[in-house]
Amino acid sequence: MKINNLKKRLLVILRTTSESTEQLCEKLVKKELKKNDFIMKCSYVPFSKTLEKAYDLAFQEKFPWTLMIDSDVLIKSKSIEKIIYYGNKYNSLVIQGYVLDYLYGGPRSGGLHLYSYEAIERIHNLKPNILNEIRPETYCKNLICPNGNRFRSIPLILGVHDYFQFENDYYRKVLFFYTKNNDIIETLSKIWKSKNYQRIVEIDSFINKKFSNNSINKLKICTVDYNFPKTIEKEDRSLLLEKITKIDQNYVDNICNNWAPEILYLNKFLTIYLRLLFNKDFARSQYKILKKKKIFVKVMFFLITNLLTFVLLRSSKKLKNIFLTLAPFRN
Repeated sequence: MKINNLKKRLLVILRTTSESTEQLCEKLVKKELKKNDFIMKCSYVPFSKTLEKAYDLAFQEKFPWTLMIDSDVLIKSKSIEKIIYYGNKYNSLVIQGYVLDYLYGGPRSGGLHLYSYEAIERIHNLKPNILNEIRPETYCKNLICPNGNRFRSIPLILGVHDYFQFENDYYRKVLFFYTKNNDIIETLSKIWKSKNYQRIVEIDSFINKKFSNNSINKLKICTVDYNFPKTIEKEDRSLLLEKITKIDQNYVDNICNNWAPEILYLNKFLTIYLRLLFNKDFARSQYKILKKKKIFVKVMFFLITNLLTFVLLRSSKKLKNIFLTLAPFRN
């Protein structure tokens, strides 16, 4: 594909590790691209090497913007236009939004990572050693955006993440949760049971019984293919792949547009939900969905009581500090 160097806009790098949704991810992205945009694939083991190669490609190609997407992400319509709009608006080095995460039971930060060419140049010049980093991309972003300087998170759900994946991938991801997300694994386990994710619940139970947290090597999970144990393998991949062939953009958009939070999700990720509510379109959409599902009062009561608790705690802390400051003058 010929690209007019004077009109280059966007390079999309699709990072793949043979996910079930790789072809669908590529198809949805291509529908969103303009004439002088370009898409490339990048696949190496471990992920840190994929990331290094992706940064090298972006540096060589010299597009004003580079969007990195993993192929377990399915983008929402117009998401590419929206993230570029905000990138230009805020003159950001790196910008990202939110994705509706299957394993989280709701939105989380990440999914689409948009880099300006200035950001790519900075990473290239720093040449960071990321081979032994558990979160290599976060490490690189923190290097070039210290204290969040010129990093922008936008309150938009830009797609879905980890939907329709192979059991082997879910096994590896749940293993990783037990190490890098140990503070939320208890909540996630409850969410999986609540949503009746039968196979993921079985995988979770198997891992919980077989491994202690200290016995799982985080870096090893990142750098090798942790195969699903044959003793509990049940999946017929052909059925999943056939289902994926029937999924289109409308299907993905409907998942995003019809999501409503469960209290289990809000208990752990309330700040994410509140952040998204600052987007007027999301707030209006949530009002309609919550009313339709007859959970508006329940969710609003939860939000109000938690916000009041937060305010009271802050106030009591301030009063305590004032008391401690005045205490010497009372003697």
